[in-house]
Amino acid sequence: MNSTPTFYALLIGIDRYDPRSRVPHLRGCTTDAEQMERLLRERFGVPAANILRLTNEEATHQRIKVAFREHLIENARRSASAKLDREEESTPAFLFQYSGHGSQAIDETGSEPDGLDETLVPYDSRTPGVFDIKDWEVGALIEELNQFSENVTVILDCCHSGSGTRDVQAALTRRCAPDLRPQPVDSRRPSHRAVTRAVGAGNWEIGGQHVLLAGCRDTEESHEYALFAGGRRYWQGAMSYFLQQELRQVPPTRVTTYRELFARVRHAVNKTYNNQMPQCEGDIDRAIFGGLRPVREAFYTIVDRRDGLVWIDGGVAHGLTVGSELLVFPPETRLRATAGTPLATLRIVEDGAVTSG
Repeated sequence: MNSTPTFYALLIGIDRYDPRSRVPHLRGCTTDAEQMERLLRERFGVPAANILRLTNEEATHQRIKVAFREHLIENARRSASAKLDREEESTPAFLFQYSGHGSQAIDETGSEPDGLDETLVPYDSRTPGVFDIKDWEVGALIEELNQFSENVTVILDCCHSGSGTRDVQAALTRRCAPDLRPQPVDSRRPSHRAVTRAVGAGNWEIGGQHVLLAGCRDTEESHEYALFAGGRRYWQGAMSYFLQQELRQVPPTRVTTYRELFARVRHAVNKTYNNQMPQCEGDIDRAIFGGLRPVREAFYTIVDRRDGLVWIDGGVAHGLTVGSELLVFPPETRLRATAGTPLATLRIVEDGAVTSG
């Protein structure tokens, strides 16, 4: 009988859009997805098979919805069945993360007060016959997932102001102009508001038993955050970067709630961008990721010796920069509290995005 919590993640990151769409490119969305996958695997011990990452041209309108159904809903269905058969004791947890453009599109049903649906912008959206993914479409998928698991986390690092205006920061924010084409009317749209709005996180219709982490309020912008490593610049979403930094510091010996975690994330983001206030909605006193805990503390391993330096598998993306100091322990070490005396101290003299020497 398996009592270990299972965890499944669908991670979407779109920097490059179909040239026919004329949707402006972004710079940090694929890194958001890549770094979250690495974090889940290395820090939380999630098996690679339980994580599906779609980036750029992989993240089409159809592929995202199919992946949500096959990777999240179907695994939730199987886990629920196994629990009924007493083959599984714990309830699995699920994560849907989207980093890319957010926008709006015409509401053909007349049910939206402003006449616009909130949307996610897939790789091939705005091309002939392909449209954004509406908030209610995401909501319907989440509602179906909630039938099998209450442990659902949704991360949206995008914005939905829909103004279409551009300012000096526009190239660094995750929004694009609304899609004003006539939209297809889908008879499956819930007319009775079966999926409620997430208060405070904009007008998103993705209610249900889940926790929503949103990059900003509906009147704000989700910024791309510039990082420097090895003399080069790279990008991540501001909310994604600081969220991942905090997740790396979660102690394995105690339960951490979304309320605790996100208070630190919100402070870090808003200190950097005073016009961006990330939102955390839903059952925020729930343990993060359904109680999934780190399998080890934030240790790094030696991956190379060259140029007279010892190189480790951690860099700027993990909060390590030139001058950072690390203690060296035997490879079997799991917890700092029981590690004993360190063997040595390392000081970072060359930092890269994900490695340092």
